[in-house]
Amino acid sequence: MAQFNVAAMYRNGQGAEQSDIHAYAWAMLAAQNGDARAKSMAGAIRPQLAPGSEQIAGTAGDV
Repeated sequence: MAQFNVAAMYRNGQGAEQSDIHAYAWAMLAAQNGDARAKSMAGAIRPQLAPGSEQIAGTAGDV
């Protein structure tokens, strides 16, 4: 749950500078740990990322 919360903070720019790449990275981490909300968030963010951003975020898996 904490990983999802960090993703949401980056996604919304609350308590952290808004960053889709950071939000995606945290959401993917949370999704890999079984958080279904995070999987949905990562899926929503992914199409907005520049090509190759998954590697920058440290992920390459499908959502």
